[in-house]
Amino acid sequence: YCPSIIKGNFNCSNNKLTSLKGSPEEVTNDYSCAGNNLINLEGAPKIVKRSFFCQDNPNLKNVKEQIIKHQIRALNYYTDEGNFTFKEIEKDKDSI
Repeated sequence: YCPSIIKGNFNCSNNKLTSLKGSPEEVTNDYSCAGNNLINLEGAPKIVKRSFFCQDNPNLKNVKEQIIKHQIRALNYYTDEGNFTFKEIEKDKDSI
């Protein structure tokens, strides 16, 4: 478990994590959970002021749906299923 607000970057990449429970609620810069064994994005920060990186999580499927479901708001998203912006997510949320 960590502080609820991180002022700066937060990196929990390459740790074989299966869950993001206990993550901060807000990160004022970039958040990276890349290179883990995540199965969903439950517990991810609700606010990431810059970029959300979650590539290289082979068990993580339907990333865009996960972002919408768990209300993860970031400027940009970098995933194995593509890279997109918050505006693109917001536009797609009604169709998912």
